[in-house]
Amino acid sequence: MTGLNYLELKLEKGKIIFIMNGASSLDLDVISVMDTWSERSNMHVGLSSVSDDIDDMLRLFREANMAVSNHFIHANSGITRFFANRNTELESVVMKTEKLMMIKNYEEICSLMDSIPDIFDNGGLGIYHVTCLWNQFAILIGKRLDGDSLTTKIDFLDHEEILNRFHNLSAMCAHLKELLRNICYSLDQDSVKPNNYILGENVL
Repeated sequence: MTGLNYLELKLEKGKIIFIMNGASSLDLDVISVMDTWSERSNMHVGLSSVSDDIDDMLRLFREANMAVSNHFIHANSGITRFFANRNTELESVVMKTEKLMMIKNYEEICSLMDSIPDIFDNGGLGIYHVTCLWNQFAILIGKRLDGDSLTTKIDFLDHEEILNRFHNLSAMCAHLKELLRNICYSLDQDSVKPNNYILGENVL
């Protein structure tokens, strides 16, 4: 990286971390250099925030590691910055799902689940938000299963566990739909399960 002071660490096959230092313009300097990489189209690059405190090193590493996992959401490669702001639209999806579960409206729940990838696309959201979303559903589903003999189970996961468990965001949403389906129909044993709704996985 010409023009930048950095330390290169090879973590594993295909993954390298660069620890850089510089002036207050470091963020812009890094982007400027990366924009010149001819092979950038074949890479996933994750950028952490910038700090002048050495004690923040572990946090910065985690941010970069999360940002580079953007391929879970978007199949295309490129440069992704880490950010962890709230997203009210995702929070609304969880709240609406809870209300729909109370009236056992599985069809509308499916529509909500199918809208999640578009929310990520339009909001530029990352794996941090995927993790928050999953764990919000874990709380919601856990409340519904409290004391229930239903075998459906959902655990809290960190971002690496999510990456290991699911191929992409669409696959995760399909799994959530199946969990919610089981719960909706378990709440009403007299309901007849429809046989004309096929759960599908959209591969990004």
